[in-house]
Amino acid sequence: MRHLLASAAMPPAPEEAQSPGQGEKLYVTRSGLPSQLGRLMGDVVLDPLLQAIGYTVFHPEQTSLAEQIHRYSRARDLIFMDGSSLYVLWFAKLRRGTRVRVILRRRQGRWVCEKVRELLPNGHRIRWQVLDGLRSEALTSDKDWESQNVADLRILLRQLGGAAPAALPDAAAAALACYADTFVEQSTPEQLSRVVEALIAALADGRIQAVAVHHQALDAEEQLLPLDQRRPGLAGHGQVLPQLWQALVVELGWPAQQLWQALCWGPAAFLGMDPPRLQTASRRWILFDPTAPAGAHPGGSPSLAANRPARIGRDQGALVGSGLRGPGGWWAPDFPRC
Repeated sequence: MRHLLASAAMPPAPEEAQSPGQGEKLYVTRSGLPSQLGRLMGDVVLDPLLQAIGYTVFHPEQTSLAEQIHRYSRARDLIFMDGSSLYVLWFAKLRRGTRVRVILRRRQGRWVCEKVRELLPNGHRIRWQVLDGLRSEALTSDKDWESQNVADLRILLRQLGGAAPAALPDAAAAALACYADTFVEQSTPEQLSRVVEALIAALADGRIQAVAVHHQALDAEEQLLPLDQRRPGLAGHGQVLPQLWQALVVELGWPAQQLWQALCWGPAAFLGMDPPRLQTASRRWILFDPTAPAGAHPGGSPSLAANRPARIGRDQGALVGSGLRGPGGWWAPDFPRC
């Protein structure tokens, strides 16, 4: 009975014909599941990256159990994200030499993988591998089966036999942006707070090397629009620096150098650039006054951009000058000239 559904739709074939050179390559993804069911943060980027190297992205929740068994039975290369979809392998008639790799999304998943493998019929005939790139757990919940966890995708891609791209392809970047919006929308304030705390801890101990701060339209079409017509987003150091100063320096006691390491020297090292430093005639500098009222500017903000976050009442500090502007464009024109 175990192989009834698996063999019903398959033409009979001699054993020698079922070689690992036949069949498709499947990546059984969890990217279509709600975040409350437990996933790796940003796992959506794996879909286009693996698709680009020949894998078919398969969403088991969108198919019948019989179809899942049939597809797994005919595959020669299977990649799973650890979860209940693995149990369907018990009913599949896996080919000799089939490769099965399982990406861990929680530590408990390793035990699950071993139990699934032990109960597989003819398990000795397949090539089984567990891939572990986990870096942090229990970000959004203390229950491992529903938490969003963090893995190093570069490590996972190397374990899968590929290489991490220097920059995300457009399809992967778009999927990640959509995921971020959905994650924020579906998460509770408590879950978001836990994620922020984990990000700060990773930044403090060096697991996160850099914080990217830029002002960029959300897509190519919006780059053609004036700033005040673009959708809400985050616009540059003038918005980010006061909030990070308050959260990290004032509230957590970080030295200013540690914050600037994350905002300046860390990004330069990440990009393989020389550490920025003040030099004669350089325009790569900013002046920040942590005591100024947030957004201080004579006559109001100089920017009408809509892509600016709402001000939080406790924020303090303002960007009062920049090498990219002449003194006449400084936010605090009475600031002592150099």
